[in-house]
Amino acid sequence: MRDGRRILDADTHQMEPADMWERYIAPEFRARAPRLQPGGRENLVEGEPLTAEGKYPFHTPDFIAALMKGMQRFVAAREAGFSSQSRLTDMDREGVDVQILYPTVGGQLLGREFKDPALLAACCRAYNDWSAEYCSAAPERLRWAAMLPFQDVELARAEARRTAALGAVSFYLRPNPIGGRNLYHRDHFPLWAEIEREARNALHDVQRGARRIFGEESRLIDGRPRALRRRLLPRLPGARSLGQRRTGRDKRRQTDAGHQQPTRHDLPLLQ
Repeated sequence: MRDGRRILDADTHQMEPADMWERYIAPEFRARAPRLQPGGRENLVEGEPLTAEGKYPFHTPDFIAALMKGMQRFVAAREAGFSSQSRLTDMDREGVDVQILYPTVGGQLLGREFKDPALLAACCRAYNDWSAEYCSAAPERLRWAAMLPFQDVELARAEARRTAALGAVSFYLRPNPIGGRNLYHRDHFPLWAEIEREARNALHDVQRGARRIFGEESRLIDGRPRALRRRLLPRLPGARSLGQRRTGRDKRRQTDAGHQQPTRHDLPLLQ
């Protein structure tokens, strides 16, 4: 709590242990689980680095340098293995009551196309099981968003149902097109209907440089989900959306304050 107000941190990230994927993935997929490249820092899956396909900017020298500099702030957490208790200690120090946790390496997984969607689904299940266990240390304060294997609609629907039952408060999706299909493609309508029934959804993008990375096709990038609202929300009568308006003279004020407000076409997400 800070200044008499309860604080919800709605965008914070896990630091997945390097061996988490191998430990939590189903045995039949263990030999193909994501793992660190020998002698390096990059994770490999299906024989390729997660972040070096030309779509994802998190392998550039500038990004790596900024990442290493930023990590200097978290020496205590790193020495504790980014444990649940070290996170709760940080939350207490900052006056944060509740955090909603998103993946880090898992987000990189969802930013690429898999040759085998079943392997992607197994990776999502592994992360979700681990994240549910991690948050069980303080379930009233540590809340988690589940990864969905968006590349395969039926596998994603099944994982949405499973993780909602496990306690996920949101579903984590990236806005980049996968398999030539954007988020609002008609093939995805059954998944969106499942999401509407089960829990909340969160779109997470890379913001800076996103239009260059993902192209004009994805108008969800840069915080302008007009196409999603226009093409999808009319089909989901129970859906509500919360957007962030960061345009014109309000951009600096809202960025500095971390303030989010619905756009004039949106309705509150959390009720």
